Amino acid sequence: MNKEKQITDYNWVYIYEDTECQYSVKITTLNDIFLFTDIATDKKLKKIIFYRHFSDTISALGYLSVIKKLSKETIQNIIEQKNPQLKDIKELFFKEIELFRRY
Repeated sequence: MNKEKQITDYNWVYIYEDTECQYSVKITTLNDIFLFTDIATDKKLKKIIFYRHFSDTISALGYLSVIKKLSKETIQNIIEQKNPQLKDIKELFFKEIELFRRY
């Protein structure tokens, strides 16, 4: 059974540093981004330091649940595997999202 992809089938779990230098873990969908909610309106968001794409909501929610249960040290290790310098990768994240907007 080949189901056509829906806008809610594109999900990202991301970790950002807020204005108080604390990490937060969130999930967003392509639909959230189109409606300019979540990332675009979060005034506390200082920089995105990690993200991971999921092609279905269940997997994204499962990953989010696991990440939220991990220790700060383990989360830091996961971030540093993808982004060792903890640079702001917001532009890279938005470029990836733009690719999915075309679908």
